[in-house]
Order: sequence, then structure tokens, then C-alpha cells
Amino acid sequence: MPAAITTTQIQKYINDVKTGGVTAAVQVYQQLLDKGYNYGGWAKGVAEGSTITGREALDFLTGGHLRDSRPGGNHGWLFAR
Repeated sequence: MPAAITTTQIQKYINDVKTGGVTAAVQVYQQLLDKGYNYGGWAKGVAEGSTITGREALDFLTGGHLRDSRPGGNHGWLFAR
């Protein structure tokens, strides 16, 4: 079972990420993972782009999922933006 997190800790995490950006987010996600929150591992992988799911999520967020990469496709956008 994950360790309890207080609202004070959550506010600290929020402030850390606001001031420290992605680097701080990676640290927060690691802390959450260390406390037993498996989401921290998934989120850290996205923030770092270091896992298959993280890279796929980043591709999705940057719009790569909308590109036509089919053989013979025009490699343009599948849908209007």
C-alpha cells in the first residue's frame, strides 16, 4: 500500500514543479514512485521520454499520432488541425 501524502507535501510538489520545471517533475515522480505510487513511474517515463510508453505519450502530445506514416502515404496530417 502506498505511503500517505499530506496536503503540505502535495503543495510542495506543486511548487517544486512550478519553479523547477521538468527536472523537478522527474524528481517528484521518483519520490511518488518511492512512496509506492506506481503512477510516478509512468509519469517519470513521460517526463524523461525514457520508456516506450513515455515516448509514445510524448509523440501523442506533440501530434505525431496524427501524421500519415502508412506505406505510400503522403506523410501529411490525417486530420485537419
